[in-house]
Amino acid sequence: MASVAFATALVAGTALVSNSASAATVLFNSLSATSGGTDTVTSNSSGSFGPLYASFSTGAGTYNQLQVQLLLQGKADAGGVQVSLLSDNSTAPGSSLTTIGTISDNQLTGGLDTLSLTTSYSLVATTRYWVELSDLNLTNTSATWSWTLDYSGVGVSGEYFSNDGHTSVYKNSGGLVDGGPYQMEVSGSVSATPLPSTWLMLLTGFVGFGFLAYRGTKKGSAAFAAV
Repeated sequence: MASVAFATALVAGTALVSNSASAATVLFNSLSATSGGTDTVTSNSSGSFGPLYASFSTGAGTYNQLQVQLLLQGKADAGGVQVSLLSDNSTAPGSSLTTIGTISDNQLTGGLDTLSLTTSYSLVATTRYWVELSDLNLTNTSATWSWTLDYSGVGVSGEYFSNDGHTSVYKNSGGLVDGGPYQMEVSGSVSATPLPSTWLMLLTGFVGFGFLAYRGTKKGSAAFAAV
């Protein structure tokens, strides 16, 4: 009986961990490419390019967790960057769907820094989305977003980038010498909910342990009374 209860609880615990595990899929990756330059995130200064936008697509998968890594450059100061997820509007940035997170300029070191953000959001299959970088609360951020002329990364070719408030949209297919897709890695993952049968199995195992403990207590009391 003890071995059965232990085995039941062990199997349920293993299944619980397995069902809760996340499997990440890289949807877009240009992080390791050579930087060709950077564009300013802010829109408050002369010659600025912000807000900045880069698209990615989900392919056949659906996901409920989104991780974005960005290659930024800037100096530590009081500014900040808001990173948002946008819908697609006929191959152009659409409406805001959710805020992925914010990045403080104090996280910037002066060189090219890779900064990561994660949020829960349901991504639909075969759908294009946009990542937007904008000046957080118009703080005149020092952050700039690195771009590349390398289109060979996962999911890069065939996507789009935009700047200047998406007045112009460019395809990631070459032909430009003074701009290219912004450097980022976008991953989607599925964080599964444990199945009801798994919870039932785990509960059964614990009930078995409880019953064994109760029987042991009763036997001990009977033996003491007999003495």
